[in-house]
Amino acid sequence: MKTKTDCIPCVFKQSLTTIRHVTNDEEIIEGVMKKIAGIYSKKSLQTTPAYFSQATYEIISKEIGKNIYFILKAKCQMVANELGVSIGDSVLTKKR
Repeated sequence: MKTKTDCIPCVFKQSLTTIRHVTNDEEIIEGVMKKIAGIYSKKSLQTTPAYFSQATYEIISKEIGKNIYFILKAKCQMVANELGVSIGDSVLTKKR
């Protein structure tokens, strides 16, 4: 699958959401977003969307000096604990 121009805003939104999960430092956030924009300016859209997502996670990990996957996994476990469930359980919510 090739990246479509419609994919670009989604990857930027995913990138911004991800970086905000791990830092509130606006300088780091701005730097990461500029690097991600740089990837799009240099790489052909013949590349898959997954390539851009993977590059995003690698940039974030490098910029904050921590493994982004570990941080996000730890956050998921904290949320699960707050809900009183285990990772892998199905969680149902009441419709309003």
